[in-house]
Amino acid sequence: MNHKYNFYQMPAALDLWIQERLAMMRCADFEQYAQTVVNSMSGMLDGPILDRLPQVIQPVLVVFGADDFLIPNRALHPKLTTAAVAAAGVARLPNARQVLLPQAGHFAHYEKAPEFNALVKGFMK
Repeated sequence: MNHKYNFYQMPAALDLWIQERLAMMRCADFEQYAQTVVNSMSGMLDGPILDRLPQVIQPVLVVFGADDFLIPNRALHPKLTTAAVAAAGVARLPNARQVLLPQAGHFAHYEKAPEFNALVKGFMK
């Protein structure tokens, strides 16, 4: 497991998080969990939803880490940027707001928790 790809800067206090993930691998149903992750990823890749986004009429807050290393997948889409992926989705949503948190990776909600929580709190008002 290479957890550093989830973060812009690997947090120092991540030992417990890593230990929990390693413990998961020893669980009796870990194989089913892993297959569920694979199925979910396949579903995202095989069933694009861009054409259905205009149907979402509720307000939507789209938050990405500006330095997400996982979205877009660099192997599948080497010329895309995180900002471009976020903008493509937001452009199809009739009532959406996009925020890119600087110096945050895939787990922007973890790395930039105060900023993320303030955004969500403001959005929920």
